[in-house]
Amino acid sequence: MCRFVDELAGIERKFTEEAIQEPAFAPWKRPIQVNVGRIEGGEWHGSAVETCRMLVNMGFPLGWEIDQAETFIQAVAQKLEDASGLRHAITFNGIKNGAYLCESGDPFIVGFVDAMASAGMSREDVHAWNASCDARTYAKQWSVPTIIFGAGHLRDAHSNHERLDFQELENGMLVLASYFSRA
Repeated sequence: MCRFVDELAGIERKFTEEAIQEPAFAPWKRPIQVNVGRIEGGEWHGSAVETCRMLVNMGFPLGWEIDQAETFIQAVAQKLEDASGLRHAITFNGIKNGAYLCESGDPFIVGFVDAMASAGMSREDVHAWNASCDARTYAKQWSVPTIIFGAGHLRDAHSNHERLDFQELENGMLVLASYFSRA
């Protein structure tokens, strides 16, 4: 598994090199992330490990379809198996969200960014997001321009320390009020 984790780091580097070619992802140090969320292994504490299971979550760059990413990862695992003799089995049975990016010149996006500016927020805060969320459904399946907006910080999302700063909440309400008053 250690060898495969090293290979995952290489996959993250390769995908990141591709992702940073898109200016919308430039603000992110790691626009593509591979997260090893769980490793389980061993049968008994007094014997050598026969099996090990790893749960991984990862993104991939724009232009890659999900099946292309899966094929690439299978090929990396097969190359590792061929070199080491270790057997592997990979399943892709988690959430499968495709990458997308709305056009920055779309009237909805421009109007929302203008509303942010009128509420005193910086335009530099507007960029592509490097996390998965339901917004891709609107953008990909229904061709609806989509922006992800809200108070708080991504580093705290879905954590045991998730919190909301009331000043951020107030700023968010001002942005929404500004946008809807112009719409």
